[in-house]
Amino acid sequence: MKNLILAAFTLVVSAQLSCAGLLDDLVGKWKVDDTKPGYSITTVFKRVGSKGLQSKSTIVIPGMANATGTTKYNANGTVTGNVKRGGVIQVKMTGTWRISGNTLIENVKLTSPVMPGSTNQNTKIKRVSAKKLKTTSTIAGGRTTGSLSKVR
Repeated sequence: MKNLILAAFTLVVSAQLSCAGLLDDLVGKWKVDDTKPGYSITTVFKRVGSKGLQSKSTIVIPGMANATGTTKYNANGTVTGNVKRGGVIQVKMTGTWRISGNTLIENVKLTSPVMPGSTNQNTKIKRVSAKKLKTTSTIAGGRTTGSLSKVR
């Protein structure tokens, strides 16, 4: 029984260390690879406390006002965020997040003041190496994939 309790404790500690390790690895500035000329998406992750994370993204599309997004990954497993263009909210998101191995998984509901209804989005951000992330996102039956490279 003592060994079982010790094994369970070790498993919990190792999961917490894995979570902390991935969060630390995400901290920094990332740029989406292979965007069209003139387009760019840059994301900066920073730690919030010991178990939280925040990301701020800037999306540049030629001929349009830049869009900015903020996402807060709270220590209690909830995630909230929004995307603004010209200071006006275009999309809001609420949902949950968790760490599984070297992957951050978020399941969110997207709503928009400019469109009726809502839709669900499931995203996985996987650490491939210290300088490379792979993303997979499913929304409204469609699936997109991409990669990000660490800038600093």
